[in-house]
This record gives sequence, structure tokens and C-alpha cells, in this order.
Amino acid sequence: MTALAMFIGRYPIIYFSLAISGSFAAKQRLSNQIVRHTQSSIELSLFLLITVILVGAIMFLPLMILGPLLEFITM
Repeated sequence: MTALAMFIGRYPIIYFSLAISGSFAAKQRLSNQIVRHTQSSIELSLFLLITVILVGAIMFLPLMILGPLLEFITM
């Protein structure tokens, strides 16, 4: 039974990932006339800053919440 669950959980994801990558490979390339964003743009800087703040909050905030809860439970 476990092997069947592993098969159902693993192989469809691999299949769909390969289907998506094949779809991207079949697309036509865009011309070089499109405006490209530079690595020093303000949009990239803001995006990077917001991403770092969100990832830090996701990692740190659960610990801030867990401390008072555990202190309340142990009292």
C-alpha cells in the first residue's frame, strides 16, 4: 500500500514537470528588441529587499509566537 502511495505521489509530479519544461522548450524565442531590466534597477532592489524580509519573517516569527505560548503552558 505504501508503494502505491509513493508511486501516486511521486510520478505524476515528475510527469507534469517534464510536460511543462517540454512546453517551454517548444516555445519560440523572443527577439532582442525587448527592453531588459538591469541588475541595478530599483524594482529589483525592492523585490530583493521584500523577499529577504518575508523569508526572515517566516523563519523568525513562529519562534516569537512559540515562546510566550510555551511559557503559558508550563505555568
